[in-house]
Amino acid sequence: HELPDTKGQAILGFDFDYTTGLPIIRGSSVKGLLRSAFEHQDYIQEILGLDIDVKKLEEEIFEEQKDIFFDAEIVNAGSKILEDDYITPHKDALKNPIPLRFIKVAPNVTFRFDFYLTDGLITKEQKLKLFMQILEDLGIGAKTNVGYGKLKDIKKFETKEEKEQKLKEEKEKLFKKLLNSEDIEELKREVSNLKDQEQKDKINQKIKKLEHQEKINEVVEKWEKLKKDKNKKFIKSFYDKKENRELLPPNILEEIEIILGIKKIDSGIGFNELNSKNKLSAIQKLIKGKNINLSEEEKEKLYNKIINKDNIKLDIKSKKFAWNDFKKLLGDDRGQAIGDMLK
Repeated sequence: HELPDTKGQAILGFDFDYTTGLPIIRGSSVKGLLRSAFEHQDYIQEILGLDIDVKKLEEEIFEEQKDIFFDAEIVNAGSKILEDDYITPHKDALKNPIPLRFIKVAPNVTFRFDFYLTDGLITKEQKLKLFMQILEDLGIGAKTNVGYGKLKDIKKFETKEEKEQKLKEEKEKLFKKLLNSEDIEELKREVSNLKDQEQKDKINQKIKKLEHQEKINEVVEKWEKLKKDKNKKFIKSFYDKKENRELLPPNILEEIEIILGIKKIDSGIGFNELNSKNKLSAIQKLIKGKNINLSEEEKEKLYNKIINKDNIKLDIKSKKFAWNDFKKLLGDDRGQAIGDMLK
C-alpha cells in the first residue's frame, strides 16, 4: 500500500498468501471473474455448445453454493516470480511525468486453479471446460485491458490417481494396438514398453507365430515357382527337405505327393489342383467303386465341381458315363441333375 513521501515505493494493491508469502488469487476473485462472463448469454452457450438457460445455470453455480472456488496458487515458476513495472501518468502536459513503480507477476509463472464441482444442469466436466475457456479469454487480476493477467496453455490438472489411470489406459491402448498389428519389427520394438508380463507373453507368442507364417509364405512362394516349371527333379529335391515338408500346408503337401506318385488320388483330395485329364481320371475311379463311401460334404464338393466346370462336362459327355453311376456315387438328386446335364 502506498506510503506518504516514500520515494520509489511500489504502488497498487497486491495479495500475498499469509503462509507461503507467494502471490495468490483469492477464490472470491476467481468466482467473481467467472460470474462476470455470464452477463453474455450467447458467449456461454457457444462455449458449452448447448441451448441452455444461462440465467438458471448462473444461479445454480454461483448462488446455491454447491460448487466451491478455492484460491489459485503458484505451482511452478522460472528464475523469479515477481518483477517491477512502471506506469507514467501525464498529469500536466508541460511537466515531465513521474514514473510510478508497481509489482507484477513475471511471465511464465504457473497458477493452479482448484474447484469442487458438482453435476447439475451441466456436468462437472462441462463446468470445468467452461471455466477454463473463460479464464483463457478474459484473463484475471488487475489491468487485464492492457495485457496483464492473460493466461495461456490452460489445461486440466491431473491428480496422481488420474495420471496413474491415464498411464494404465495408454498401456492398454498400446497392448490392443500391438494385438492388431502384423508388423513384426513394430512388435519387437514396442513389446519392451509393456510392463504386464502376461501382455508381454501374448505379444511374444504373436511374434513367433508371425515369424513362422513368414517362413511358410517363403516356402509356398518357392513351390509356386517350381509348380510353373513342372520339373519333377526339382520338385522332388524341394519335397525331400524336411523343413519344407514341416512348413507346407497339408493341401500343397498332398498335391506334391500326388505329382510325385507318392500318394494316390482318393476322395477328391487335391481335386482343385488337378488338370482336366486327372479330374476325369479321379471321377472314373470313384465311379468304378473305389472310395465309394464319401461323406455328404465330399459328395457335395464333387457334385459342385462336376456341375460348374465346363471342361469336365465335355470330358464326361465324351466318355458317355451312365448317370446311374453318379446316382450311386452322389445320391439320387445329385445323380439326376448330372444326368439331365449330360442329355
